[in-house]
Amino acid sequence: QHGGQANARAGGAENFWPFLARTKVSDSFMGYWTNVVTIGLAAVAAACVSVERGGIVELKLSDHTVSFVHLFSLCVSLGTQIWVTFVSGITLFKALPRQMFGQVQSKMFPRFFRLTFLVQSLVAATLYRVHGDDALGGNRDEFARLGSVLASVVAVALNLLLIGPKTSQVMFARRKLEKDLGLSEKDGKAPVSDDPRWKALSKKFGMFHGISSLLNLVSILAGLAYLSLSADRFQL
Repeated sequence: QHGGQANARAGGAENFWPFLARTKVSDSFMGYWTNVVTIGLAAVAAACVSVERGGIVELKLSDHTVSFVHLFSLCVSLGTQIWVTFVSGITLFKALPRQMFGQVQSKMFPRFFRLTFLVQSLVAATLYRVHGDDALGGNRDEFARLGSVLASVVAVALNLLLIGPKTSQVMFARRKLEKDLGLSEKDGKAPVSDDPRWKALSKKFGMFHGISSLLNLVSILAGLAYLSLSADRFQL
């Protein structure tokens, strides 16, 4: 009985936080520990880079090193997001069958979210190291720059930990139901069914996929906003 209650509690946690689930679905997001390690690395890196002196963590870095890490991380973040969203994703969608496209995306997007989360954490940390006091001290320009970076980080974190895994979870559930119902693609068109279970899963998938796409777009726009706010500070 106690084991059943424990499993029920675990199942409830996994339904709300699907990245915790150790199932075939979560394998596409490489499971619980990979996300834990990703978050841990981002936290340690951000702590080491953002603290200039004093406190628990202290890492002495030259101004050149901090600027290089900041610009490199920003370039990787925006470049990866723009490529995956507007080039790779659209090309794969047009070139691959529906199920194969979903399978590829379920493998690629977890890595995409992890990479952008890591580098955006470094962007935020290096910015805070140099301008954190000004941003928190009433300087509106610096506050806007830091706020735009943090908005981008939060959007990616939500996709990494909650919305992305949930989208993949629902997609695989719908695929399994389609197999059980004997549905398949015809002439490259997605199967359609009057089964209420299929309709419910399709509606849920559309909702989570839409939220995930919106979060990705918010992250890109926030990154571009930061770039625009910082453009006058970069010297060629």
